[in-house]
Amino acid sequence: MKKRSICFSILSGIALLCVIGCAGARTVARSVQKTYSFELVNQVFSYGQDTTNVIIDLEEPILDAGSAVDADTFTVFTTNSITVEGQPVIAYEGPRTVTGAYVSAGAELTFNQDGAVTVGAPITGTEKGRYIVLNLEHGRVKVSEGTVERNYEDAYEGIPGAGTLLYRDGSNFILDLDYRVTVAKNLQLTDGTVLGVNTALLKSTVKPAHEVIAGEINPLVNQFVAGTYKPEFPYDESDYLEYQLYTPNDPENVPLVVWLHGWGEGRSAVGIQNQNLLRANQEGVAWVIPASQTVRKAYVLVPQSPNYGWYVKAPAADFRGYNDAISHVKAVIDKLISDNPGKIDPNRVYITGDSMGGFGTWGMLSTYPGFFAAAIMAPGYFDREGENSMAPVLTVEQIAALKDTPIWVLNTGDDFSKTAENYQIFKEADSNIRWTHYTDASEAHAGTWNIAHWVWVPTLQNRPATDDQYIKDVYPTDLPGQHILDWLFAQRK
Repeated sequence: MKKRSICFSILSGIALLCVIGCAGARTVARSVQKTYSFELVNQVFSYGQDTTNVIIDLEEPILDAGSAVDADTFTVFTTNSITVEGQPVIAYEGPRTVTGAYVSAGAELTFNQDGAVTVGAPITGTEKGRYIVLNLEHGRVKVSEGTVERNYEDAYEGIPGAGTLLYRDGSNFILDLDYRVTVAKNLQLTDGTVLGVNTALLKSTVKPAHEVIAGEINPLVNQFVAGTYKPEFPYDESDYLEYQLYTPNDPENVPLVVWLHGWGEGRSAVGIQNQNLLRANQEGVAWVIPASQTVRKAYVLVPQSPNYGWYVKAPAADFRGYNDAISHVKAVIDKLISDNPGKIDPNRVYITGDSMGGFGTWGMLSTYPGFFAAAIMAPGYFDREGENSMAPVLTVEQIAALKDTPIWVLNTGDDFSKTAENYQIFKEADSNIRWTHYTDASEAHAGTWNIAHWVWVPTLQNRPATDDQYIKDVYPTDLPGQHILDWLFAQRK
């Protein structure tokens, strides 16, 4: 992995220039240049990806525990941009707020239960450190209350400059990140040198690549490997399927989880990148958080739809790409199983998805009845009257064919999803279906992130519902039984 560099002007107390004059000898400090490299830490949260840290590598341990490194030692400035249809678009240009800084002996990453990471640890005692870690302000803040648009109970916005994606015309685009770091106050190193104020910088822009972006640390995203499926007889050059695949350590007869993304991560937008489906929110990456993999080890397949949809009913040639997405995903699944005998359990293949991916999940189930061990739609629905071109129409026969497939659907009362109707239809058919219905967005998100449609957030946090009294109190409409992800992994054909 390439690192970006920053040039500090070093004011050294060792390198001295003697000047002899009539008034006697005096010394003048000589300024020299030295280059240090730095990396960005980008983390994926439920709302998307933010740049959370800068790690400066001093190359050797030359700072001690008493070094005066704090939030005011450095300033950070960034230009986040992208070229769309040949035109540069500046998403943000300005400073990033440094909320804290510390010296660390190492730059290892430690995951917490939710997948957020901590970089190294502050040195103590007589230790010396090689790395300076800057914590950057990130997250989302509430900016107003009241209904501001459909599916939003409260309005939130990101911290300026923190986000790594641009949402434009219904799609998420990965931004080019041009970070510069400046010394804001003198910092004494243990070898006697001083990092001086207002030093020159070596600008270095991080460019998006198909798999790995140089100069970035993406703790969850980089655990996936990109792949492409091309059918033997494509109908044109666009007839292929890109995907991201996570392979667990030492797999032995473990499940395969397939997650179908929502509207904003499809391939059809010009300039879209394959990694955006992992960065846009904590969906695909939620399955590979170490705490989750410890108890729910699995392969994770996150395909990318070739258009703005996984499934449509229209047979016209214009919609060929939508329909082919279903068969292409199935072809990738079949190949993964055949290529990994004894590693992937063919009796525990789970199909899951959100929003548009929920439509696709119903499409996969109805197209390949009996293949999947279980399914989750959070949210997503099927049609009976053909009102939504992206939602499959399930016939009476198709519903009957799914009678024994364990299915769990989720929604909120103030969302547009028709899961209540779907649940009723399946219950009348005496099918194996569960339904979690939150009264409103506030109940679904326990008072935060009050976006009705985003029911996948509590789902992937494994919050719906158990016999635990606390969960019942917080989510009284949840079904009793196992937590949803534990329920999923208990299912097998």
